[in-house]
This record gives sequence, C-alpha cells and structure tokens, in this order.
Amino acid sequence: MQGYVGYKSRETDLSNKLNDKSAELDKANQEISNRVEQVGRLEKDLLEKEKYYKALIDALNKQLKNGSDALPLAQARIGVLEDDLDEANKAKGRALNDAQQYKGQFEACQKGTLVPTPQLIFSLVVQYFSNKLPKGGEKL
Repeated sequence: MQGYVGYKSRETDLSNKLNDKSAELDKANQEISNRVEQVGRLEKDLLEKEKYYKALIDALNKQLKNGSDALPLAQARIGVLEDDLDEANKAKGRALNDAQQYKGQFEACQKGTLVPTPQLIFSLVVQYFSNKLPKGGEKL
C-alpha cells in the first residue's frame, strides 16, 4: 500500500504541475492574442498615416511643380523691375548733380561772383529747354 500512496502523491503532484503549466499556457496564449490584436491596430494606424503622408507629399510635389513653372516668369519680372530701378537711380543721380550745379550757379549769381557770359546764358537756355521739351515718345 505504501507504493500506492507514493504513486498517488506523485500523481497529484504532477497533476497540480500540469494544471499550473496549463494555466501559464492559457495566460501566455491570451498575451499572444492581445499582442496580435495590438500589432493589428498599429499596422492599421501606420497604413492610415502612410496614406496621409503620401497624399501630403503628392500635394507638396504638385505645389513645388506649380511654383517652379511660375519661377521663370517671376524671375523675368524681377529682372525688369531691377532694370527699372537702376534707370530710376541713374535719373535720380543725374537730377541731384544738376540740382547741385544749379544751386552753385544760383549762389554765385546771388553773390555776384558769376558773370553771365553768352556761353553761360546759352548753356542755361539749352538746359532749360531740354528739361521742358518732351523726350522721344513722350507727349507734351
């Protein structure tokens, strides 16, 4: 009988270990199932984000292409405006030089140090009329 009791005790011990291992296995299987579900959700989120970013990249590429089409036109317009600005600056410089010259002549006349010679009078008349007469293509 003693062998039987030892056998029964060993059977109970192994049965308890089997139940414990079975519970651990069930727990591990549930954990795996949870992880598979979590990975599925993450994969779905990543696919949605990938679609969003792909659409965003496509839109940005389209804007970049449209912008690059307009770039030569904008650069040409900038070139024209820079040329106009250069001409305006040159005209300003000439006007400032002329004004300085006229101011000097006026001050000399006021002091009586500038003697009006025929050449000076002629030069002033030419300057006056050249400023008053229209340039080529201008209207009166």
